[in-house]
Amino acid sequence: MMLFPIAYSILAAPLLKDLGRFTVASYVRKEFFAGKLGNRVEETLVVEQNGSRYTIAFPRWHTRFSRQLQNYCPGEQVTVDGTIKGERIIAERSKVKNLLPPHRHDPKDGSISPG
Repeated sequence: MMLFPIAYSILAAPLLKDLGRFTVASYVRKEFFAGKLGNRVEETLVVEQNGSRYTIAFPRWHTRFSRQLQNYCPGEQVTVDGTIKGERIIAERSKVKNLLPPHRHDPKDGSISPG
């Protein structure tokens, strides 16, 4: 009897595939006060590949329960594991990976240096 729920969960899971390399066109991060939960964070990433633009909207999360995640910068190269539906890509944040090390922004002169 336990086989049915396990088989159903495996078959019902979305099929993720490597969609290749993308260039980050824009990254928008919005934070809203959420009381005891800290701030609620909403993130949207727009990526380009072969002249086509796709939007990735990551699930919302709260700062009290999650660590600071890496931001994305326009021009960075990322790989994505997910599925394409029209102009959207369905992917978890952990499946969008930078190809280069994270960058640090120097607040004094605005320069960017490898992490």
